[in-house]
Amino acid sequence: MTLTRTYALSPSSEGFQLYEGSNAAGILKFTSPTVSNPSTYTYTVCLSPVQHCVVMTDTNGDGWTPGSTLTVSIEGLDFGTFRLVKGYTSSGLFSLAGHLLPNSEWKYANVPQTTTEWTTASVSWNESYSFPDVTSITRYYRKSISVSKIVKLFKASVTTDSGFRFYVNGHVLYEWNLPNTTVSSSTYALSSTSLPVDRTFSSVVGALFCDESGDSDQVSDESDQVSDENDQVKEETDSIIVNNDGNGSSISDDTNNALNSTLTLEIAIEVHATSDTLLKPDTFNCYVFFTSENDRDLVDSEGWYEADPPTAGVDGAAMLFDGTTTTQWSFRAASPFVARSVWHFGEGARRLMNKYSLSAGETLLGASCVQWKVYGSDDSSQWFLLDHQDGVVWSALRETKTFRVANFYAFRAYKLECLETSVVDAFQMSEWDLLLSEASFQQPRVQYASAAFTWTKDTERVSVYPTQAGFAQWEIAGPSGVALPTGLVFSQEDGSFSGIPRAALPRTPFTISAVFVGDSTRYATTLTLCVREGLLPGFLPLVVTKTNYALEDETWRVVDANGATVLASTSRAPVVSTSAPLQDYYLVMTSTTSQGWVSSSFLTLSTRVGGRVVTLERLRLGFSDEETVLFSLDLPLKPAAVSSFRYLADGTLPAHWAETGFDDSAWSVLDDAARPTTNRTLTLVRANFALASTAPYQGFELHLKARAGVVVFINGHEVYRRYLQNPIAETSTPTGGSATAKWRSVTGVRSVLRAENVIAVLLVEDMTPRTLDVDMFIRMLGASHTHCQYWDYSVSTNTYAEAAYLFDEDPSTHVVVPKVTDASSTFTLQFHDERVQLFNKYCVTSGSETAQADPRSWRVKGSNDGVSFVTLKEEEDVVFDARSHTLCFFMPSNAQPFSSYQLEVVDTASPASLVLALADWNLYLEDLDAQTAPPLAFSPSVLVGYVGVSFPGTVCSSSLYTSFSITPALPEGVSLFTNTGVIQGVPVAVSPATVYTVRATNHLGEAAEATLTLSVEECPADKVGFSLSFSIDASAADVSVVTVNQPLARGYYQALTQLRDMFSLEGEITPMALAKLPDVLTVSKAEEDLETVAADICRVLDQALAAYNDMRAVEGCRLAEDIAGRLVTIETAVGRVERQSPQTVSAYRERLEKKMREVLASTTMDEGRILTEAAIFADKVAVDEETVRLRSHVAQLRTMLQAQRPTGKDMDFLMQEFNRECNTIGSKCNDLAVTQDVVAMKAEVEKIREQVQNIE
Repeated sequence: MTLTRTYALSPSSEGFQLYEGSNAAGILKFTSPTVSNPSTYTYTVCLSPVQHCVVMTDTNGDGWTPGSTLTVSIEGLDFGTFRLVKGYTSSGLFSLAGHLLPNSEWKYANVPQTTTEWTTASVSWNESYSFPDVTSITRYYRKSISVSKIVKLFKASVTTDSGFRFYVNGHVLYEWNLPNTTVSSSTYALSSTSLPVDRTFSSVVGALFCDESGDSDQVSDESDQVSDENDQVKEETDSIIVNNDGNGSSISDDTNNALNSTLTLEIAIEVHATSDTLLKPDTFNCYVFFTSENDRDLVDSEGWYEADPPTAGVDGAAMLFDGTTTTQWSFRAASPFVARSVWHFGEGARRLMNKYSLSAGETLLGASCVQWKVYGSDDSSQWFLLDHQDGVVWSALRETKTFRVANFYAFRAYKLECLETSVVDAFQMSEWDLLLSEASFQQPRVQYASAAFTWTKDTERVSVYPTQAGFAQWEIAGPSGVALPTGLVFSQEDGSFSGIPRAALPRTPFTISAVFVGDSTRYATTLTLCVREGLLPGFLPLVVTKTNYALEDETWRVVDANGATVLASTSRAPVVSTSAPLQDYYLVMTSTTSQGWVSSSFLTLSTRVGGRVVTLERLRLGFSDEETVLFSLDLPLKPAAVSSFRYLADGTLPAHWAETGFDDSAWSVLDDAARPTTNRTLTLVRANFALASTAPYQGFELHLKARAGVVVFINGHEVYRRYLQNPIAETSTPTGGSATAKWRSVTGVRSVLRAENVIAVLLVEDMTPRTLDVDMFIRMLGASHTHCQYWDYSVSTNTYAEAAYLFDEDPSTHVVVPKVTDASSTFTLQFHDERVQLFNKYCVTSGSETAQADPRSWRVKGSNDGVSFVTLKEEEDVVFDARSHTLCFFMPSNAQPFSSYQLEVVDTASPASLVLALADWNLYLEDLDAQTAPPLAFSPSVLVGYVGVSFPGTVCSSSLYTSFSITPALPEGVSLFTNTGVIQGVPVAVSPATVYTVRATNHLGEAAEATLTLSVEECPADKVGFSLSFSIDASAADVSVVTVNQPLARGYYQALTQLRDMFSLEGEITPMALAKLPDVLTVSKAEEDLETVAADICRVLDQALAAYNDMRAVEGCRLAEDIAGRLVTIETAVGRVERQSPQTVSAYRERLEKKMREVLASTTMDEGRILTEAAIFADKVAVDEETVRLRSHVAQLRTMLQAQRPTGKDMDFLMQEFNRECNTIGSKCNDLAVTQDVVAMKAEVEKIREQVQNIE
C-alpha cells in the first residue's frame, strides 16, 4: 500500500498512526515520521486484506491545516483520503477486504460457451494468475468475491486489447467494443489496440445486485414479505414496460446489509479477440475496488473537456475542472448566448454521476449562471436531460451549491449548458464538480413522486418531475383522446409537468412513457391527474416559495393536524403550491447540518383571498436541526362573497352601533354580486363570526378594503382607526385616504376575541356617489410570538449605518454606528401598503464587537404618521452578558397598532466607546393574558460565593419577569443583570451574610419582589476554585399542565344537548367538540419539582466533574509530553554548547597568536603573555556554571512533571531561571554556533513557559 501524506503548513504538529482493525486498540502498522518542511511524502507499507483505522492527531488542537491530507492507495487506486478537520484527534476507516485486486487468480477457459449459465454455475476450470496465448475468438474468466457490508460505491476495470462483456451475478454490467447484434463465441471484437487499455466503470454498489425485475437478488427468500398485489408489475406489451402504480421499488444498501452479513459477487468476463490479436499473448487483467467513501470526484487526468465558446487561457473552460474556485471560466458575449461545457471520460470509461456541484464566479456575481441544464451521453451526439435548474440565487462570489440527480446510468460524457445569467453580456463560473454519491439503486422505471396529483385551477403553479433521469422521447396519452387542461404543459424532453391549469379536470388516468438510454426500451406508468376549482368557502391556495431551494440539507414540509403531508420541499423548483382546506397547519423545517439554514434561505408561505395576496409566514430555520411552526389557513371571518355582511348607508350613527348586543336585523344585507351605491358620508358595516377555539393563537390579522376614514371595533373594542379623528359624529369627515378602495391590514391581540364575535366598521368618505366596495376577512396568527410578521417595509436611521441589518433576523450581521456626537441613534421601521401592527414584545441582540459598544439604555416608540412618535417602553442600565446575546422585553401597556416603530438608543455600555454595535431588533405579538407568572422567587435563595471565584448562579422562578433591581448594593465585583435577574461576577473581598431585596416587573407590568441571602467567603487552601454552567431543556409536555374546567364543560354539554333535542338535530357531542369551546381547557405552567431538578443537576454535575477531571488529566499528559520533548531539545543544545566552548578558547588563542606574529614580525613573542591573554578570555567566555545549572533545571522540571501536587507556580519560577541562564550564555558567547544554540534554547524555553501557564 502507498501512503501519500501532503503537508500544507505546520508539519511538526500533525501526525497519524495506522492500525489494523476498527480502532486504535488494533495492531499498530505505521506511525508517521516527524518532518519539518511542508511538502508531499510517500511511504510504503504492507497490510493484511482487512479493515484498518487511521488515527490523526494535531498537537495544537485546531486540526490539520487546510490542504493537509493523507491518501491510501494501491497501484493508483485510492482507498480513502483523510483529513483532521478540527480538534486534537479523529479517526477514519478503510477496508482492504473484499476487493478484487489486479493480478489476482482467475478461473479460465477458452472452450466456447453456448449459453450464459457459465456466468453463475459452478465451473471446474483451471485457476491462474497468468493465461496462455490467445487461441480462440472468445475466452472466459470467473471469480467469486465477498464484499464488506459497509461499502457504498465501486469502480471496476477490465484491461484488454480488444472487446469484452462484464457480468455480475449473471447480469451484464458493462461491455466494450462489441457489435450491436447478438454476441456469440464466434463474434469478433470491432477493433483492437496495440497495447492493452484499462476500461473502467463506476457506480453505486446497488447496481451489482439487481435482477431483471428491478428487485435486489441478494435478499433472502424469508425476507420477501411483500404481497403479490403490492409488487411492481412488469408487462411486456409492444415493447413497453408498464409500471402501474407510478412508484419504483428500490432496496437500499442499509437494508441489504441488514439481511446479509457479506455480499457475494460472481464476476464473469468474456473477452473477444480480433483477427489481429489471435495467437498473441493474453493481456487480460481486472480489478473491482469498493469504498465506503462518499461523494467521489469523477473528474480525473484521463478525461478531457470541450467547450462552446472554445475559450482558452486563464479564463478558459479548463478552469471549470482545475479543482479550485480561485479560477474561473469567463467570457463576454452578446445576449442571448449559451455556454456549454462537456466532460468526456478517457479510454471509453463509464461513470455514474448522480450528484454535482457548481461554484459561482469570482469577480462578478451577476455573471454566474442562474438557469442551466445537465445532460448525459454515450456518443456525444444524442444527449439525455438529467437535471434542469432555474431561478438559482447566488449570495456570494465563489459560492458552491450542490445538486443531486436521480440518475442510475453510467454515461461516457456529461454536458453543462448554461441558459441564463443575471447580466446580459457576461458569463462566469469557477468550478463544475461531477460526483458519485451513495444512493439506493433502481432499475429503469418511469415514475413520479406519487401515482396521483391534484392541482387547483387558476392558482396553483405546477412543477412535477420524474424521479429518475436518463429517459428521452417522452409521451403522454389520455383515455379516449382526453387532453391536459389549458395551461398545464407536459415536457417531451424530460417528462415534467409545469404551468398553471386554467380549466378543471376530473380524476383522469394518463399513460406516461419514455425510452431509457441504457436498453432502448420504452417504459411506462399511469398517473391519475385532477384539477379542482379550489374556491372559498372550502379551500384556499397555499403557495410555498423557498430561496436556495436546491440545497439538499435544507428541507421542509407542511402537515395537517393529523400529521399528513400537504406540501414538501423539492430541489426542482423554488415554488410549490396546492389547494388546501381551511384549517390549521404545521410547517416543519429541518436541517442536516445542525447549524440551521444559511442566512440567505427563507421560506415564504402565501395565499390569495378575494384577489388579495396574503403572506402567511416568512421565516427560516435558526441554529437547530428542526423547528415546527403553527400557521392558520382558516378564516373565521370570510370575505363578503361567502359571508353575510349587514350595512347601513343612510348617513346616521345609531347609538351603541358598535356593541355586540346591538340589533342590526333591520340593516340591509350586502350582496357581493350586486353591490349598491351611496353618496352618504357615513356607512356602517357589521358582521358576525365564530371562533372554535382561541387556544393555539397569539393574535389575529384583519384585512380591510376601504377608501378613506375608517374605524373598526371587535366586540366593542376599537382595534383600528385611520384618517379619522375623535370624536366620531355624523358630521365627521376623513383626514386622508384615496379615491379608490384599497386593501389595508391590522394585527391585534387574541384577548379581544371570543367564541362568538361581532365586527363593526365605520366608513367615512366624501359625498361623491360611489359603489359600496368594502370587504374584509380575518386570519389567526399562530407564530407571531416567535417569528416576525412583517415583510414589506422600509428602514431609516439618523446614522450612516446599514440599518436593514437590524431586521434581517441574522445575528451574524450587525449595525456599527460611530459615536461622533452625544446625540442618540434612531432606527425606524416603516410598514408599507397601509399596514399597521400591534406589538407587545421585542427582542434585542447584541453585536459581535466588544461589550463596551452594546446599547445600555433605549426607548421604543410608535407612530402612525412617521413624524410624531409615542414612547411605548424605556429601558435603562441593560447589560448583555455575551456576544450575539438576545434579550427580550414586554410592552404590556401597548394596545394600539402603529405603522412605524422606532428604536432610539440613548447610550452604550461604556460612555467611552467610540461606536454603538447592535445585531438585531425584532418585534413580536404575544397573547400575554394567556400566561400567568408564578410568585417571584429565586432558587437557591441562599448563596455563598468565594473570593476570586465566579459567583454561583441563581434561577428566577419565571422568565416572564424583567426589569430587576436589588437593594442594598451587592458585594464589590458582583452585579445583577437587570433583564434576567442573574447575579454574576467575581467577588474581590469577604462579605458577611446579608439579606437583599430583589424587585422585578412581570410581563403584564405588575411589580413583585423577593429576598435573597448572599455572603462571600475565602476559598479554603485545600480546595480548587472552578465554575460550572449548565442549561435544562424541557419540552412543552414537561413544563405545561392541561386542566379541565369541569363546571363550564358540564354547562356546555347540557346546553348543546338541549339545542340538539330542541331542533331534532343528529350527531354526537364528542370530547373533541367540547374541547374546542372557549375556556374548557386551560394550559398552565407546571410547578417544578425542585428536588427532582436538583437530583438531575447533581447527576449531570457528577458526570461533568468526572469529564472535567478526565480532560485535565488528558491535557496534562499532553502538556507533559510536549514539555518533556522540548527538554530533550534543550539538553541536546546544552551538550553542543559544552563541546563548542573549549573550541572557542582554542580558536581565540590561535587568532591571537597569528595576529601578534603579523604585528611583531621578526620580534620574539612572549608565549607566557599569550597564555595569560587566552586564560583571561577563557574565564570571560566560560559557560560551565551556566550549563551545569541548566542541566540541574532540566532535572528539576522533569521531577515536577512527575509530582502528584500542583507545580505550576514552581515551574513558572523555574522557567525564569532557565531564561536567565540562556541569556548569560548568550552574552558570553563569541561563536556563531553557540549563538544559534542559545537562540534555539530560548525559543524552546518560551514555548515551555507558555505551556506552564496552563498547569495548575
